[in-house]
This record gives sequence, C-alpha cells and structure tokens, in this order.
Amino acid sequence: MKKCTKCETEKDASDFNKNKKLPDGLAYYCRACSKIMQSQRYEKLHGISQPLKRNRMLSTEERFAKSYVISGECWLWTGAKRGQNGYGGIKHEGKPWMAHRFSWVMHNGSIQDGYLVLHTCDTPKCVNPKHLFLGSHQDNMDDMHAKGRESAGEQKSKSIRKGWAEKKYKNVRHKRLTEDQARAILSSELKNSQLAEIYGVTRQNIYLIKTGKNWKWLTNNTIQI
Repeated sequence: MKKCTKCETEKDASDFNKNKKLPDGLAYYCRACSKIMQSQRYEKLHGISQPLKRNRMLSTEERFAKSYVISGECWLWTGAKRGQNGYGGIKHEGKPWMAHRFSWVMHNGSIQDGYLVLHTCDTPKCVNPKHLFLGSHQDNMDDMHAKGRESAGEQKSKSIRKGWAEKKYKNVRHKRLTEDQARAILSSELKNSQLAEIYGVTRQNIYLIKTGKNWKWLTNNTIQI
C-alpha cells in the first residue's frame, strides 16, 4: 500500500505508475490523480479540454463497426486505407490488416493458407461478409477475366495502341503485346534478343514475360499476395 501525495488516500501499489528514480519505485501520485493533473496542465496550456482518446479504449471489433457506412447492400469502409486500390485497413493486435480480410475472420473464422478474400460485388471498399468469399490466386484471375476487369492485355491495349498510332510513339519500351503474342513468346525456344527483334520490344519485356512478372495468369510462376 502507498499514500497518494495528491488525494492523500492509501491505495494499492498497482494503482501507481512506476518510477525507478524513487526509493520505492512508484510515482508520488496515483494514476487517477495523474490523469486529472495532466488534463489541467493541457487546459492551462491550450485553453481547451484535453480530447479523450476513446479509440484506444475500443476493441478492434468495436472500431470496425464504427468505420463503415451502409450503401445499398454494401458496407463501404470509411476508415484508413491501404495502398492505392481502394481497400480499407485496420490495426488488430498491433498488426495492419486489410479491412475486408478482418471482416471475413470476424464473421466467418480463419483464412486458409494461400487463400485470398475476394469480392462478389467488385467493390474494394466493401466489408460486408455476405459479399466476400475465399478463393485462390487462380480463382481471382478467373473471376477478373469473367467480369472483364483486366488491367492489361487485349482489352486495355487496344486503346493504348490507338494512342500510339495517333501520336506515333517511337519508344518500343511502351509497346503492349497481345495475349496470343505473349503465349507465343512463352512457348518459343528463341533467344530473348531474337524475340525482342521479332515483336518490336526490348529484351527486358521478353524476360518479364518468361519469368511470369508480366502476363502472370499465363504462367505458373505467379507469386501469392
């Protein structure tokens, strides 16, 4: 037991912060008095009451519930973001999580190793567990192709090639190949330099295709994210 020099009340040692500089290793004031004094100093210095850090007192589940709004059937994330793809982010037990992955774990249980949490609504901000399902990287690619969401390849390259034709770009580094051409490069036994000359691209482009860094879904060299 120790007596607080502020409120002059005998309290248990667990009610005091530690201070190694003092003989008994405990602070002069109990935690309750320390908080009051801290608020008084803040108000005297800034002229306003010290804001309460309520979020630190909430569990991850409670913070999750306060970080989305319902729009139609989707639960749109309004909290922190992760990356530039529109996905939400939340901290759980000191580690960063994708908001939709945490939603799946919170409502459905753990995620198997090597599996992704995919959206049926194609809305990255959505954390509605009814719009989420588990799938492999290949499932994600198949779903992307089925819904026409390719970020590269035939669909995107048509407009890009049209722009090149109009502006007459000469830098072959930016030339986009078709999927058929990429498949032909993968199956070819010619050297990278020969393929680069045939298709009008750089050797680096050929190397990226053959190592699975470009046109990932055509090879088995994809990396699980």
